Amino acid sequence: MTSSESEQPGRHRRPSSLPERFRTALHELLAEIHPGPGTPGQVPLIAAVSGGRDSVVMLHLLRFETGLDPRTIVVAHFDHQMRGESAADAEWVAELAVRWGMPFRLGVPRLRFTGRRRPAPSATAFSKR
Repeated sequence: MTSSESEQPGRHRRPSSLPERFRTALHELLAEIHPGPGTPGQVPLIAAVSGGRDSVVMLHLLRFETGLDPRTIVVAHFDHQMRGESAADAEWVAELAVRWGMPFRLGVPRLRFTGRRRPAPSATAFSKR
């Protein structure tokens, strides 16, 4: 698209920055899934956050670039408990959610991986943090 095409009347300007593109896409999605009366931004969202760079950037954009109430963005983390440091990852994501004013939910497996064909039952299940 040339600069003259983008300046023609009736044409929508394409968002250029990552936060702007994210905000536009999110608001279009919210309007699509919540077409009725009310404020789409008040519909609770669940953000699956692993603690890796991609999901933390997504969470940052949701929290700081969309204008949504952070209390409506639920940060969900699932600790598969297959790595020794996975509990530390879960704790870090929980602390980030609290610092940014968002609810946090932690999921853990109902069955523990033991390397055998049949997993042994786990004492923990999905819990609220």
